[in-house]
Amino acid sequence: MPKSLVISRHFPPLGSVGSSIRLVKIIKYLTQANWNFIVLTQDPARSVTHEEELSKFMEDEIPLGTQVIRITAPFSDVVSQKNNENETDYHINKMKSLIKSLLDKVMPQSSLWWGVRVLMQGRKVIIQENVDIIYTPSPVFMNAFIGYLIALFFHKPLFLDLKDDWVGSAIYNNKKIIGKLVDRLFESVIIHNAEKVIIVTEHSYNTYKQRYPKLALINKFELIPNGCDLDEYSSLRGRAHEIDRTRFRIISAAWGYQKDYRDITPFFLGLSKFLKRFPEAWEKIEVVLLGNSLSTEYDELLDQTGIRKITKLVGSLHRELMIETLWT
Repeated sequence: MPKSLVISRHFPPLGSVGSSIRLVKIIKYLTQANWNFIVLTQDPARSVTHEEELSKFMEDEIPLGTQVIRITAPFSDVVSQKNNENETDYHINKMKSLIKSLLDKVMPQSSLWWGVRVLMQGRKVIIQENVDIIYTPSPVFMNAFIGYLIALFFHKPLFLDLKDDWVGSAIYNNKKIIGKLVDRLFESVIIHNAEKVIIVTEHSYNTYKQRYPKLALINKFELIPNGCDLDEYSSLRGRAHEIDRTRFRIISAAWGYQKDYRDITPFFLGLSKFLKRFPEAWEKIEVVLLGNSLSTEYDELLDQTGIRKITKLVGSLHRELMIETLWT
């Protein structure tokens, strides 16, 4: 039975469903094809950054036998106040707090220090287990970097799953020149040394083939789009469906609308123009946003256009309830 070592900072229960659902489904279905998985991920109790446990329910989908090794982030247990500590512990925590504050200034919210621990743990796993491949879903791109180092040191094939573009992404575009140069270098080195690079969208697939034409000729890139797990919809099979025709409902289940990343402004402006042209539609349209959808940047736009009064911000939903909501 082939065995894969997975390096992924995002894994249930931490973070949104979108951060780890692709990985969970891959593990679920490849386990049915007799693969074994060892996952190195962060410890919810001491994580790299504070994240809500929004994907906890997905833990039920992780197959039995999957080894999940949770690695604590350095300095995540820092205590800067003197409570019931002895004098030595107090000064140690004071020093940790100082180091953490300095590191946060140099590289805020960086997973580099956590990555060092993952690298050390990955070395132990490789030595103890008969691992066949290294699999790294990215972003976070620290996953890819640590996976690359482990694959390089132990001569294991690396499979890089690019859920989003590395160079050219919104995160990349917001970096300064030095940060962009580093990203371009790392992307090139890791992609050249990977056994396969799996890409999610046709646009990204074509982009990477054009960026690395020589690698495209040797079939380095594979297009595996996001799909849907039909098991999740089994409860809907055979159910009668009556459409609510009192309103035209527009639903989005996207996560994290913000202007420098996933900007919903064009939709709101287009809807506003439509409503000005057909004012009778105000009573017939409803916009429903599921999840942690809107940043406060949109407050002024919602108020100015009046769209707030026809918009419902539902918040994060359990997966089953989200499917029921989409079904309606």
